[in-house]
Parts: sequence; C-alpha cells; structure tokens
Amino acid sequence: IRIKKNLIREVSLTEIQDFVLAEIEKAFKHGIPIAANSDIDKEMLLNAFYRSPQTYFSKHKLSLLGSESITINQDSIDVGYFYFRNGFVEVTKAGVTLKDYSELQNFIWIDQVIDRDFSLIADEVCDFQQFVINVSGQKEGRFASLRTIIGYLLHSFSDYPMRAVNLTDSKISDFDEGRTGKTLLSRSTGKVRNYKEIAGKSFQPENEKKYQELTLGTQITHINDARSNLNFELLYNDITDGMRVRKLYQEPFTIKTKMIISSNRPLAVHGSSAKARVI
Repeated sequence: IRIKKNLIREVSLTEIQDFVLAEIEKAFKHGIPIAANSDIDKEMLLNAFYRSPQTYFSKHKLSLLGSESITINQDSIDVGYFYFRNGFVEVTKAGVTLKDYSELQNFIWIDQVIDRDFSLIADEVCDFQQFVINVSGQKEGRFASLRTIIGYLLHSFSDYPMRAVNLTDSKISDFDEGRTGKTLLSRSTGKVRNYKEIAGKSFQPENEKKYQELTLGTQITHINDARSNLNFELLYNDITDGMRVRKLYQEPFTIKTKMIISSNRPLAVHGSSAKARVI
C-alpha cells in the first residue's frame, strides 16, 4: 500500500519499482547524495536494477519491509462517514456535517472517496426521494420501510447480525416482469458508497473467485438480476461473516460489505436460518 495524507491505495510491484527508479532520477537531478561511494553514478545504479529487477522487487524481498499497524476509519453504530473530493461528511442523529480531511482521525481507502464534491440541498422533496416514493407505490408504510432499507445499506457498520437485501417485484407472476427500478435503486447507493455490481445470471455461489471484482474498499455488493434458482444457502457465511475475495496471483482477503440481491422473482427462502439472513 501507499499512504498519502490519510488516503490508502493498493499498489503493484511494478508501481513500487517505477516509484523507486523515479526517486533515483530525481535524486541525481537535484544533486542529492544517494550512495556512500561517490564513484557510483546514475547509470551504474539504474543498470543494477535493470539487470535483475526481480532481485530487488520480488514479493519475498519486499516482505522485508515489514508491516505497519493502521486503523481504518469505520462507521460506528450511531455515526456514519461519507467521503467526497471536498471533504468527508459525518452523519449522526443530530444532522449532516461536512468536514475537512484534516479532521479525520484514521485512514480510508482511496477508492471510497466519491469523485465529486458534496453539497447539501434544501430540505424539500428531491428527484431521488420522489423516485423512492414512486417505487413504493406511493404508500407511506412501504416508503418508510424502503427508506430504512436504504439507510441500512448506506451504513457500513457491521458489528451486528447482517442481512442481504432482496429487491424484487411487488407483482408476482409466472414470468420475469422487471423494469421496476431495482437496478436503478441499487446503483444509486454507488453515488455515495464504494459499490460493486456482479452479473447475477453468471454468478456461481460455489465459485471461489465469485467476488474477484471486489476491493478492500468495497462497501456495497450488488448481485444484479440473480437467477431464480440461486442457492441462497451457499451465501449464508458471506452475508454474516464476510466475503472471501480471491484474485489471480494475489493473496486472498476477507471483507464485510452490505449485500443486495436483485431478482425478478423473490428468492426461495425456507427456514429460520434463511429468513434471519434476508430482508
């Protein structure tokens, strides 16, 4: 990783190599002493790296750098944090406050920063609110319920029993209806959170690389348009204990994200164990 200010970014071996070589170029350009032996010039030093880069930039060599204990900024049970270009937003029961990153106590992953500025709109019905009202059939009870579900998805606090959110059509039929706003509602969460979408038709719960598109900064995972025969039972541990992410040629890691499963028909949910893991 590379830490700049309080933003953390994953880097590859190639990026580390390029960074070191660029620093050597910069040091010689500005006359900064880079070696105890003054007979070593820039070409000699760079050629040493060029001849055998694997000697200096292999995983085994870089493991000698050791590790550093860092604290990732997390939502608490009563405070949520959202990150934008012009600062981070602290959300509590008392309200919404935009703050400068210098006030952030811990670190965040750089891909959690939404690439736009934050501004607070007037307290009135906005387009998105009207959209949520409409997909709730303009019924107050359903609107309140859907608001709560959106709040759950946007709050990355996870120290309690987690559930997947199954967005499906209110009209149940023998055919795939669709076109009712499930995908649009899900993608809207990506306007304020790090959101990843997985194609549901090709999603295979038993595949160990099913989450390879996720990163350490992912906060919401959406399995879009899941098959009607999806084996929900295979996702129990992913929902409650975290998702094991395996990528090609990388060490696997586990992250906890909020999960959305959109489907044109309701998931087949049987038994108390399944019902405790889905909304």
